[in-house]
Amino acid sequence: MSRLEKRRHPEEQSAKAASWPRSSELQITTQAASHRLRGEQASCDMTELYFREGLLLVVASGWDTISVSSSIKRLAPQNVFVIQVLTMGALHKADSAALRIAASEWHDELAPLPKPLIVVNVGGPTSSLHNVLPSCGSIRISFSRRTPQKVSDVIFRELGDDPKVYVWDGKGSNPHMGHLAWADAFIISADSVSMLSEACSTGKPVYVIGAERCTWKFSAFHRSLRERGLVRPFTGLEDVSKFWSYPPLNDAAEVASRVREALAERGWNLRR
Repeated sequence: MSRLEKRRHPEEQSAKAASWPRSSELQITTQAASHRLRGEQASCDMTELYFREGLLLVVASGWDTISVSSSIKRLAPQNVFVIQVLTMGALHKADSAALRIAASEWHDELAPLPKPLIVVNVGGPTSSLHNVLPSCGSIRISFSRRTPQKVSDVIFRELGDDPKVYVWDGKGSNPHMGHLAWADAFIISADSVSMLSEACSTGKPVYVIGAERCTWKFSAFHRSLRERGLVRPFTGLEDVSKFWSYPPLNDAAEVASRVREALAERGWNLRR
């Protein structure tokens, strides 16, 4: 757990003495959207946590967490401080440091591959990849848990024997981080928000399959990515050897900055 330290102005000491525990530490907690607190017992538990460990700080990221964080706040409004942050993509751990480590770990396997190396991440139905074969040096394909069996079967059948193509079968070490580090470009199905967010953190070309079929929040997500120049639609006619770039998407850093700003406004700071 991270710790927060509150610095009070002298004139605030007496006014807030009753509402703050003796401890100067505040505990920071990240709540998942699926986590639920119900009824009086939850309120009692939160009050006990407050007196035992200090004010509960809830950092909630994304639209799906709004109702949850609001519910937590209502349970104990005097004991809970909520920072609600809205991001463009999904938060993940694929930052520059993690990618440097992955580049080293996967060097022997991925560095020798013919360039450009195209990584294809398939969540749902995808388009034909045959037309991009002439303009790429090698293709690495992986699937998600949501990928229908019939989709993976088609890809194995159509591309499995091509010498340029490697299809990860889910066995052995997951090459995902290595792919992020070593790919020259990505082709990703539109339903894979997390994979798109990670790929867009690299600053490398990202082509999206099937964004036109997305509705509601997925449609807004893809529109935001396109407007910022992070992605382009995949048509199957691309020359993937042509490189383009953009400022990498770095939602995690922006969230951290927003949290620090919110804490600083109240005279609090992170204790490292």
